[in-house]
Amino acid sequence: MNSPWAKAAPAVDISALMRGPTPEAAEPLEYSIPKREHEQPVTRCTFPPGLVGQVAEYIFFSSVRPIKEVALSAAIALCAGVCGRSYNISGTGLNQYIILLAKTGRGKEGAATGIDNLMAAVRQTIPMADQFIGPAAFASGQALVKFMDTRPCFVSVLGEFGLTLQQICDPKAASPLVMLRKVLLDIYSKSGHSKVLRSSVYSDSEKNTRIIQAPNVTLLGESTPETFFNGLDASHIAEGLIPRFTIIEYDGPRPQRNPTPFEPPSPGLVAAFVELVTTAINTAQNHTCSPVATQTDALALFDELNDDADFKINHSALETEAELWNRAHLKALKLAALVAVGCNIHAPMITLDIAKWSCALIRREIGDILKRFQAGEIGNGAEKQEMEIRRLFAHFQTLSESQRKTHRCPDGLMRAQVCPLSFLTIYTRRLACFKYDQRGPIKALGECLADMMKREVLEALPLLQLQNEYGMKTPIYYQGKGW
Repeated sequence: MNSPWAKAAPAVDISALMRGPTPEAAEPLEYSIPKREHEQPVTRCTFPPGLVGQVAEYIFFSSVRPIKEVALSAAIALCAGVCGRSYNISGTGLNQYIILLAKTGRGKEGAATGIDNLMAAVRQTIPMADQFIGPAAFASGQALVKFMDTRPCFVSVLGEFGLTLQQICDPKAASPLVMLRKVLLDIYSKSGHSKVLRSSVYSDSEKNTRIIQAPNVTLLGESTPETFFNGLDASHIAEGLIPRFTIIEYDGPRPQRNPTPFEPPSPGLVAAFVELVTTAINTAQNHTCSPVATQTDALALFDELNDDADFKINHSALETEAELWNRAHLKALKLAALVAVGCNIHAPMITLDIAKWSCALIRREIGDILKRFQAGEIGNGAEKQEMEIRRLFAHFQTLSESQRKTHRCPDGLMRAQVCPLSFLTIYTRRLACFKYDQRGPIKALGECLADMMKREVLEALPLLQLQNEYGMKTPIYYQGKGW
């Protein structure tokens, strides 16, 4: 009944589909889909006080393409990779899981370059500083555990991390990748001074691992938003790995090239970082750990965040939202403690300003991810495909008559709220959720449209009416009762 090829279907009253006049565009438009709200340039990123902020500033001003989000991600990761095991807050270390998202060509490489440049300067004073820099990839969970056996505290910068996450979260993942996912889940919460990662025993004795006290691994994963979000779904949130990560995204334009990149760090910054490295080495050798204190007013702010998280977890209708809020309080605490260490290495104290900065970053991060989930912009499943078809349909209504003609819209439907199949075909081919569908983009589009028509989300003008009234043979859709 819903098929456009059903010749017996009754004609549709076109007058009911008419909209207001659409003015001609002053200039020819490129037929691209308008940016979503969250794709506008982000200007909310601010650097915290203390050493973390100083490192971020150095990386920012020495980058080829200066981006605050890139510099901040690198600074947090590097400082946590050095001192995460030397300090505790609420019974846990200060290790961080960070995902840095930026489109190709924006300058994500500035994170790794900035870390390398600063560590090269520190290495001249303390050659042992290299022990805090970990490998750029992990072949398996066993390999990661064996590396922690000799280096229990380090930071690893992992390129193309979106693809890595897809591989380790795949239901059909090989056993080494399954083990890697398990280890990453486990060690995040085992970084406290009194906690241990238990040994594992295998039939192949060479794979056996030993007990590791307070494993403190910091990850800085780089990815493009498309790769990361297209490979993400609710199951990845539910299993707890993604909520452990702090996602920092830059979605602005490509910055202008820095005329003086690769400037060496100032002697003052090098001296401050040398002191942090020295403290980390001494505490590791002495098997000691210092607590990070919290001011009363700052503690009240964390309590407020915790109460909000409890409310979201207990009352949210979306399991995804509950899982994302599950570790908000802990992530804010760990991040604030790290900043506090940078402000006072010997007696770190979380102030109200530090707490405000940390809580704001975590709230914003969770809010941004939830907006994507609620808009159906995450993953490559049927929901994402339907969302994109709805968005394309809405965009077609904004086109002028001359633009509509290029997409085979007949003269009699220029002011109707319709959308030709030809328009949908052109643009869905470019979208990852259709482009990489195993069925192929054309078949995926056809089956998605058929499902939407079955649920009366979309309707199609009958073929007989299209032929007789408009001389058309290509299907044209309009909104159904279920829209």
